[in-house]
Amino acid sequence: MKTERLIDDAALPRVRTAIARVFMPPTPPVTPPGVDLFLPAKQRHHEKEVLSVAAFCGVWSFLATGCFLPWGGHGWMILPRALLCLAMWFPVWIVFIQCVIVVPGALCVLLTRSRVLTERESGLLGNALALLIFSIAACLLFVSSCLPCRILGGIWLSALALEGILRAL
Repeated sequence: MKTERLIDDAALPRVRTAIARVFMPPTPPVTPPGVDLFLPAKQRHHEKEVLSVAAFCGVWSFLATGCFLPWGGHGWMILPRALLCLAMWFPVWIVFIQCVIVVPGALCVLLTRSRVLTERESGLLGNALALLIFSIAACLLFVSSCLPCRILGGIWLSALALEGILRAL
């Protein structure tokens, strides 16, 4: 159990992705000086980057979920099976997102509340778990025999490689 004083990191700059530093350079803030009265610094984020990363992860995970559904079939069963997969796609994606984001996030919050992890460590652990799960799914898609699945797995792995290369530079 951690006993040191929890550090307030509100004044520290947010860690940004290397892709965002290249393609979305920072602009000077246009907020009034009394903005902390309405929205504390801890709740402000790089909104454009957060929305872009969330949109990419959401669309990618939606398409990846579709790749894991059993679309194929033979004979007259191909149409009912495709319709069933189409009807299941969105609910399966919602459950997948809950398992990838919400469950590890809730566990990290419990670890923070019981003072096993600091808030920063909890955030890093939650993000690392989500990246790990998405990366394992991407590797499974990349070794698939289906070409769209390979392309989708390659997109995620390419984004990770680009992020790593830009961070190294």
